[in-house]
Amino acid sequence: GGADAFTAGARVVAVYNAPLASGCNHGIAKGNPNEVYLRYPRSPFADQSGDAGFTRTPSDDATAYTWDLALTKRGSDGDRPLPGAVLSITDDRGRTLAANGTWDAEGKATVTTGEDGRVTVSGVDSGKLEVRELKAPKGYTAFEGTRSVTVKAEGLDVDQVAAAKPKLTITAESPLRADNADGSTGSLEASLINTPTGTPPSTITGGFMPSTGDMAMYAVAAAAVAGAALLVVALLIKRGGGNHAE
Repeated sequence: GGADAFTAGARVVAVYNAPLASGCNHGIAKGNPNEVYLRYPRSPFADQSGDAGFTRTPSDDATAYTWDLALTKRGSDGDRPLPGAVLSITDDRGRTLAANGTWDAEGKATVTTGEDGRVTVSGVDSGKLEVRELKAPKGYTAFEGTRSVTVKAEGLDVDQVAAAKPKLTITAESPLRADNADGSTGSLEASLINTPTGTPPSTITGGFMPSTGDMAMYAVAAAAVAGAALLVVALLIKRGGGNHAE
């Protein structure tokens, strides 16, 4: 738009990808604060070999949140944990979860439930996942096709990103089952139900529970995702002042 587009009070939007490290805070109790500012030359003719020729906007803040999810394979006959289930968990980029908690870009990796029936992963972001059961535990029947799981975090608006009280919502399709969650610590639990061989499959209703709160948030979890959470934070920065968005 040329020079006329940059009148007093014009906003510049900076969007960046920030993978969280393994030592990041999980849950809403602390979050992971970011500080961002834009540094730019004072003029096209300024000496740009050092700091003297540059100026910067005021700093702006945003906080990234991440969660931990555990998926437990269970039998419909007593709800006991089942080891040995082989699962394919695919994110919205077509990558599959590997046993070491990373994402396989070729989409060939699988995970297997342990003796406790669990697949535990750390660093979960919002998004949609597809779960497929490649092999059921002995004596049980695997479900056919894929089931989607959607994780949503809401409440990070432009006025309160740095001090937000997020609302976490997780929905799942049967035979996934949402169990419980502690949003303050970021610990989420879900189950995947198998029926014994020869038993007609039952319908497990996948649910969701939105929740808001101060430093404690309760929600329902329904799937497992892993790896470093790739968070996209759009910061709306106003010259002379600061506004920010998720």
